[in-house]
This record gives sequence, C-alpha cells and structure tokens, in this order.
Amino acid sequence: MATKKTAPKNPTQVLAPFVARAKETQTKLAGRRAELVAFNHDNLAAFKAAGQALVSGAKPLAELAAGNARNQIQALRDSAASLKGVKSPVEAFKLQVAANKAAVSAAREDTKAFGQAVAKLAGETAAPLKDRFAAVRKLAA
Repeated sequence: MATKKTAPKNPTQVLAPFVARAKETQTKLAGRRAELVAFNHDNLAAFKAAGQALVSGAKPLAELAAGNARNQIQALRDSAASLKGVKSPVEAFKLQVAANKAAVSAAREDTKAFGQAVAKLAGETAAPLKDRFAAVRKLAA
C-alpha cells in the first residue's frame, strides 16, 4: 500500500529556515552593496583629484612653452638685427653660426625643462590613482 503524505500542520515552520537564510543573505548583500558604493565613490574622488592635478599643472606647462617660443622669436630677431651691420660674408657666417649654437643650446635646455615639468605633472596626476590601484589589488587578493 502506498503511504499517504500528510501536509505539515504549520507551513511557516517548514519555511522558517529558508526565510531566515534569505534575510541573512539580504543583509550581507546590503552590506556589500554599501561597501561597493563607498569604494566607487572613492574611485570617483581619485579620478577627480587626478583631473584637477592635470588641469592645474597644464597651465604652467603652457606658460613654459609660450615663454620658450617668445625666447626663440626674440633670439631670431636679435640674430637678424646683428646681421644688419655685417661688412663681410665671413663675419655674417660667424654670427650665424653663433646664433645657431645659441639656439640649439637654448632648445636643449627648454626641452629638458619641459620634460622635467611633464614628468612632475605625470607624477602628480598619477598619485591619487596609485592609491586606488593598490585598493583594487587588495580587493582582488
């Protein structure tokens, strides 16, 4: 004979462990969700700080480049002015060689200063992001 299954007298007693686990999981997920929101907020703050560092550092770079351009134009004007009173081709050649040497030396110094400024700006821009990358590595581990 087949046995007849009887329904539990109180179904909530049967479902109680499942409901408790569901509530526990929901609480854990809410905590994780809050952690994720805070983590992403910190990421956005780091990107904002990096952007501000980049913008604030771009102005001095632009001023440096503009100053270098002004100096080169002035050197060109001075070179042209010095050629006005030339009495021989040899004297003109010597003046031109001296002007070219000065221009190359100035360009070398300008490039060095600009490279250092760019490297400094890159470091300032990357600093807020480094901390976030460290936090991501910590989470991934």
